[in-house]
Amino acid sequence: MVNNYQHKNPEVQKSVSEIYKGSKNKKLARLINDKSIGYYAINVDGSKYFDMMYALMKNAGDSKYQKETELIMETVKIVLDEEAISKIAPGNGIFVLNELKSKTVEYTDYEYDNDYNEKEIKKTKEVVVPDFIFAFATENEGYWNRIFNLLAANKNTSKNFSKKGNLYSFKEDKNSGYMDELFFTVKDGIVYVMTSENGLNIENQGKKSKNWMKDSTKYPASGRLDVQKLLTGLEKEFKSGSERKMLDTVRKNVGDIYFKSESKGNTIRTEIDYSIKGSSENSLMYFFDLFDELYKQHEADKKQPVL
Repeated sequence: MVNNYQHKNPEVQKSVSEIYKGSKNKKLARLINDKSIGYYAINVDGSKYFDMMYALMKNAGDSKYQKETELIMETVKIVLDEEAISKIAPGNGIFVLNELKSKTVEYTDYEYDNDYNEKEIKKTKEVVVPDFIFAFATENEGYWNRIFNLLAANKNTSKNFSKKGNLYSFKEDKNSGYMDELFFTVKDGIVYVMTSENGLNIENQGKKSKNWMKDSTKYPASGRLDVQKLLTGLEKEFKSGSERKMLDTVRKNVGDIYFKSESKGNTIRTEIDYSIKGSSENSLMYFFDLFDELYKQHEADKKQPVL
């Protein structure tokens, strides 16, 4: 599927295209590894977001108040130091989903007796927890370190936020959330947010992950998703026999999803590719065949009425 976006106003379109002319950052690409389920990466020019915002607001204003709108925009430009703000986060970032793990969490349920008296019951259940790394480039490491140091020192936030060496961590009070702990650090011009304190210890990358790494630095915005690995990680969420049969049916037919977005001429071009399995004649028939197979599976699992 290919989509071409072009704003009707040339000034706005130019400001949007300028965002897509950012620099590349190969340090972020190294976070992709063999166990990765997927990633989403951007390499854009963060300083141009302000120009786009100004262009959008300027052209969206009522012509009756055009002069007032332009004055407000000029005032905002004076107040905001665009260059300083863009150094905090220039526009390079990546989110890598490594794997899905299971975790036992506590929750509260309620039961009622014959007189409708409520009774609180403590129970546990298995939930799927993502293992991920989110990272973005910065030219102002000191700013982020000051934020993390403040959170670790403040009497209110330090209850959950602490520091150990160059690593900061946020931990919930109870075992009821999906995230046990989040880790933060700033290193070599990159700010990291991780679900594991060993998140930066990336193992050797194979051919597949190296191809993903190459794509993540090639385009202003791109992403990949290994649907097979994703469904394997979600397997415990499908509990009944019929749900597991449907999962197996989908898993048997799905492939990888890949997308890329870049500036082409006067448009923003986004392409999404989905590799499929099976013997369908074309892409459209693939979805018809898949939905038909799922429907037949659903009908077969229906219980027959007892006469």
